[in-house]
Amino acid sequence: MQRKYRSWMGIILASLVVLISISPPMRSFYALPAAFKVNVGEQFGLDLQLPQCLLNSFNVEIKTVPENLLNIDKKGTNSLSSFLQGEDRPRINKPGQINLKLKLFGLIPLKKLQVDAVDEIKLYPGGHSIGVLLKTQGVIITGYSPVVDQGRSYLPAKEAGLEIGDIIKEINNYPISSDEETLR
Repeated sequence: MQRKYRSWMGIILASLVVLISISPPMRSFYALPAAFKVNVGEQFGLDLQLPQCLLNSFNVEIKTVPENLLNIDKKGTNSLSSFLQGEDRPRINKPGQINLKLKLFGLIPLKKLQVDAVDEIKLYPGGHSIGVLLKTQGVIITGYSPVVDQGRSYLPAKEAGLEIGDIIKEINNYPISSDEETLR
């Protein structure tokens, strides 16, 4: 009887461990990347969907290079919930690196995270080519240019049935591969 009881308890315990490990809150914990980047000036937080009672049992050990990289309210620096709640989340002050260790009950290390704080990168379209060379068999029609004759504007390519995206491979039985060859 004792042996049968132990085997059933083992099966139930193993089933509970499997069910807990595949639950959505635990999957959100496993899905945390080991390293990621955050822009300077943004609030930094972790996307975890753990119950509040479990969040309170986690502690976060923070090491930053350089010092004072994070703007943290001192009352909740060790609690994981301070990294999850809206307005209370820490804000990144300057570029650098943040190393976080998530610990259960402040003793058992569970996960290490590396956060790189970088300046925001802005991209301005300039309208100039950047050295991309496209080799095709023929010439690709990318648009229409009007021809002005006696004050009137005509689109002969459109009137001939050519559409944007068409490829012209030859003109009068002469193969072409560049726009200069179409001018001859």
